[in-house]
Amino acid sequence: TLESNMNNPVALSLSQVGSIDANTTFVDNEDNTVEIYGSSINLEEELVMPALSNGTFYFVSGRLDVDSGLKIEAGTQVEFDTDAFIEVSGGDGYINAVGTAADSILLVGRNQADGWGGVVIFTSDDRNSFAYSRVAYGGNRDFGFGVSPANIGIDSNGEVKISNSVIANSVGDNGVFVELNGTIDEFSQNTFVSNNEFPITIPITTAGVLDAASTFTGNGDNSVQIFQSTLGNGSDPQTLPALANDVPYYVSGRLDIDND
Repeated sequence: TLESNMNNPVALSLSQVGSIDANTTFVDNEDNTVEIYGSSINLEEELVMPALSNGTFYFVSGRLDVDSGLKIEAGTQVEFDTDAFIEVSGGDGYINAVGTAADSILLVGRNQADGWGGVVIFTSDDRNSFAYSRVAYGGNRDFGFGVSPANIGIDSNGEVKISNSVIANSVGDNGVFVELNGTIDEFSQNTFVSNNEFPITIPITTAGVLDAASTFTGNGDNSVQIFQSTLGNGSDPQTLPALANDVPYYVSGRLDIDND
C-alpha cells in the first residue's frame, strides 16, 4: 500500500513496469498515478504492463523507446504528459495493446488541449496491434520520416492491426496516418471521432483494408484521405468499400493505378 505520498507513489523506468502487481494499492497520493519516466526497453523477453488496482492510471512523463516487445494488459489506463510519446522501432520492437470488450485499454493525454505525441510504429512485427483500445489527444508532434502528426502513425516499414478501437480527439492532422508503403494488416469495427482534421490518411495501397462497419463522426474533415500514391504491378489489388453513413473518400493527389 502506497498512501499519502507528496507526489507520485512510485516512479520507475519502463523496464521495471512488469514488477508491479495488481494487488498493490495507491491511495490519497498527491498525484495518484504510477509515473513512467522517459526510458527505453531492449529486452530478450516480452515486457507486460499490468493493469493497476482500482483503475489507477500510469503517467508517462517522457519519451518511451520500445525496441523489444511491449504488451499492454487489458484494462490498463495510461496518461501521457505533453512531451511524451511512444516510438516502436529497432529490429524486435512491437506494441501489443489488446483489451477486451469488458476491459478496454486507454492511452490518453493528460492535458487535453496540448495533447501528447502519440504512438509511431517503425517495425513490421505482426504483433503490433490495437484492439479494444482508446487512443486519444495524441498528435502534437511531427515524427519525421514522412509520418505526419497522429494518434497512431505508421512508417513506410511499419505494420499494425487496428480493430474494435476508438481513435479520438487527435490534436494533430490525423487520427491515424499511414506513410507510403506502410501497412494496416487488419482493420475492423473502429470508431474515429472528433479528430482535429482527417480521421485516417492512407496511400491507395492500403485503402482496401478499410471496412463498412467502422464509423467516422465529428472529425474536422470527416472524410478518409487518400494521398498521392501508386498502386503498382507488384501491389495487392484493392477494393474500396463504401464507408458507413455515406462518409466520402478524399483524394488529395494524383493516383497512378497500374493494377486492379
